[in-house]
Amino acid sequence: MDIKEFNLSDKRIVIYGASSIGGIAFRAFSEMGYSIQCFVDKRGDSIKRFKEREVLSIERIDKINRELPVFVAVKNVFEHSKIANELSSRGFHSLIFRPQLVIQGGGSIEEKRLNEVYDKLINRENWIDNIPQTFYSNVCSYSDNVILDNGDADKVTVLIPLEWIFTDSQGEVYSKWSDIPALCLVPHISFFRWLDHQSNRSYEMYIDYCKDAAGYFGDIETSDGWVSNVLKNRSDVYVSMNRSLEVDPLFFVRNAVDASWNKRGYFNIRSGKHRIAFYISKGRRFIPIKVTRDDYCEFSESLDVFELSSYIKKNHISTVNGPIEYPGLYRFPCLNDLFWFRVLEDFLYIVVSNSETKGIEFRQLLRNYVYLFINDDGYLRRCLTRFGFNTIILYSRSGLEQKIDELSSCFKSNNAGGEIKDKNYSYAILDYQLISIANCEISPLPHFDYLVLISDKEMGEYMGYNVIEQKKCICDGKIVFLNYMIGE
Repeated sequence: MDIKEFNLSDKRIVIYGASSIGGIAFRAFSEMGYSIQCFVDKRGDSIKRFKEREVLSIERIDKINRELPVFVAVKNVFEHSKIANELSSRGFHSLIFRPQLVIQGGGSIEEKRLNEVYDKLINRENWIDNIPQTFYSNVCSYSDNVILDNGDADKVTVLIPLEWIFTDSQGEVYSKWSDIPALCLVPHISFFRWLDHQSNRSYEMYIDYCKDAAGYFGDIETSDGWVSNVLKNRSDVYVSMNRSLEVDPLFFVRNAVDASWNKRGYFNIRSGKHRIAFYISKGRRFIPIKVTRDDYCEFSESLDVFELSSYIKKNHISTVNGPIEYPGLYRFPCLNDLFWFRVLEDFLYIVVSNSETKGIEFRQLLRNYVYLFINDDGYLRRCLTRFGFNTIILYSRSGLEQKIDELSSCFKSNNAGGEIKDKNYSYAILDYQLISIANCEISPLPHFDYLVLISDKEMGEYMGYNVIEQKKCICDGKIVFLNYMIGE
């Protein structure tokens, strides 16, 4: 396909970004003799003027001549491609910005040239001709680039999201902890976080886990001295792993946990629960594991992302609301990547710790119903379904969510609008704002043992549910409250 180009010969330009970088760009272009026509900024309606030039909001950009080149002067370079796609969708194609794929170390010849043009102009080195136009800026390469070690003839070391990793399925002695999501290793994770002086975490569940293990062998006395020895031994392990993470991070690649692909649709580790739990305790989402090439091919090649990538490009989608946990899409820009992963972590902590407190085997709880009304492009539903939960959603899936679901046969059915009357749900995760906007607040709510309510304000109580813990977080670029609640 022929690449269309533009030039800067008439020395007129528009600057996107009316802040510090916009000021730097203004000075650079002014010194090179350019006429800055105006600024564009998402806060244009409130800024009005900058450097004695009019500032337009993106909604008012139609009054600008679409033939004029636009220079993206925004400090967050990871936003450049998203901004370029927004401008392109409005008919502006003569754009100068830093392409996402070049930032990630890739990019086409044209994208690399565009990045070079950006560098020269911001450094007051004029560039006039042969600048490629932009009709869509790729924000993801859609290629599988997470292979860490390709040296072994039979095995490969890869980075895999925790959402795909389960514990050993080989019938280890403590069956309660066999073949469960790694994120459910709450005793281990809480213990490591306690050693790291993180609040609201302790060692008690981990000691109970060790006592259960000792009880299997029958003749081990779990005295106070034994407990002290376990704590010292495991804290030494933690210190060693922590030091390796800081000064020798490749330690975890060289000693990647062995795993195998399960036909049910996830990886089982063969050992190394403490290494996995340590990584989780440090807030990591991607874990290095060693698998056979055949297993990895079965995982990655069964998920054809072509249709999804075509849909994304066709609809000019530059960011998603929740992580896409499939190969080739790990680096797709996500507005609330950390937020939804933390919600998933916290939710599983509630499930496991509650089961331990009540003496219930939490494996049974993994089959319970979870009621969802959130805007995460189906991320939590996919993860919880993979973990064994029955999930019910009250919203209709978007086209994007349906396309993501089509990557796996497990999620092709649409359970939107499932029956909720006369059913007791163990858990619910609700977005208060979505319920209000949709004007469909449920009164009374079905009974939930636990409710996770996302709100834009502090809430001590909601329709008979009381807050037991509250966290302040960032979601959609705004401060929100995660309210963990129980019924009366």
